[in-house]
Amino acid sequence: TTPTPTTNRILCNACYIGEWEDSNIIVKCSEEGCDVAVHQLCYGISEVPINPWKCDACVARCSSPELPRPQCFACLGVKGALKPTQDGRWCHIFCCMFIPELHIDDTTTMSPVLGAELIPLTKQNLICSVCNQKGGVCVTCSHSGCDIAFHVTCAFDARHIFILRKNELNLEKFQFCKTHSYDQMNTNGFCSGQIIVQSLDSPQTPRRSRPSSSFLIPCPHCLGQFDNRGFIHHVKKCSRLSEKKKNGMGNVSTEPVSDQMELDQNQFQENVETLIKSNEDDIKSAMQEFMMMRVLREEMERVRDLLELIKKREKGKMSRLQLFNEFISLSINNPQNQNQNQ
Repeated sequence: TTPTPTTNRILCNACYIGEWEDSNIIVKCSEEGCDVAVHQLCYGISEVPINPWKCDACVARCSSPELPRPQCFACLGVKGALKPTQDGRWCHIFCCMFIPELHIDDTTTMSPVLGAELIPLTKQNLICSVCNQKGGVCVTCSHSGCDIAFHVTCAFDARHIFILRKNELNLEKFQFCKTHSYDQMNTNGFCSGQIIVQSLDSPQTPRRSRPSSSFLIPCPHCLGQFDNRGFIHHVKKCSRLSEKKKNGMGNVSTEPVSDQMELDQNQFQENVETLIKSNEDDIKSAMQEFMMMRVLREEMERVRDLLELIKKREKGKMSRLQLFNEFISLSINNPQNQNQNQ
């Protein structure tokens, strides 16, 4: 059967982004015990396979079952999106992105990984500050003066911050230790365990302010409009004047009564009490209906705000995914333009 796109809850094991589109779906490996899920473009899958698809590591493992499970030479991990290197080893696509000496030769098939022989021994002899193991290839924190080392995938699993920043000339890559990841979160508002994709030539999207939840209510007597705080008080006054006019006590205007209060306070209080007693059931019913309408209006506004945020979030995710694909092409195809952060 044809593989179906996975849900957005599953992340691509190459770029760690869960969004996909029809031309770049996320495909899962069908081998039992393998949980690799990758975008077509991230892993070099030109067409959606008709038959059950297997990742390169599982294909190699099935063809030579006597050999041990493929292992990333950079982080020593056996899970994830692995690609073969030119010298017969294996490497994660994610590790290849943040180790400046590595790049991918063919961006169509996303293999093989080149540059492993260029990695200095100093990086291979460092001890990872996350797993406390020596071996593989470690990178150092990009913060000035910090020499804390870690494996790329160890740091990502430990929720460190990674930043990809594109400008007009090249692609800059930054990775931070635990301490300086917290600094980035406090300074820039990043969340832990994120790959931050930035483009210096794209404008910042302005924040949309939350609309006010207040609205005007028409008076049933004079049709004047009042907010929810002054509505009840006004209706009591306007009802008293309407009652007085009905009883033949002169031509009393039914305009908003804020400037008509010439009656003494005692008479006003007496009329209000009479009105409340005679129309108590109607007032309670109107108040209940009003409160229900108010709650409904506020809930509808919350739904509208939520839909706007979802629309903005999805639009941002799609733009980040497109930008991320561009970053991958730059980083794996032009290693000489990389900003080497050792």
